[in-house]
Amino acid sequence: MLNCRGFIFFAKYNNEIVGTVSLIKLEEENAFELAKLAVTEKYQELKIGRRLMEKCIEAAKLEGAKKIVLCTNHKLITAIELYEKFGFSFVSLENNKYLEADLKMELEIKKPINEN
Repeated sequence: MLNCRGFIFFAKYNNEIVGTVSLIKLEEENAFELAKLAVTEKYQELKIGRRLMEKCIEAAKLEGAKKIVLCTNHKLITAIELYEKFGFSFVSLENNKYLEADLKMELEIKKPINEN
């Protein structure tokens, strides 16, 4: 964890860093922002992006988060498809802090059924 403000995860393949993602704690209670998900092009067929997403969701759950948000661009079709596979849905883009972003997505994190 970075100064209680979030996480940075790296994906390593054959002793080379080939992917990264950050999970930033938001001022809003119990929420994180997923940012800077990237996988080196020649490794994109190895489902590394999927593993990074799984790690972020797991970390957010462990921190008691109720949701994860992200901003993206409509041109990043493959990334948007990945986010949708994980249950992210489109929400209104307000207070956008990223110049290239024109879409916002959100994932509500549900507690497991066996949790009170």
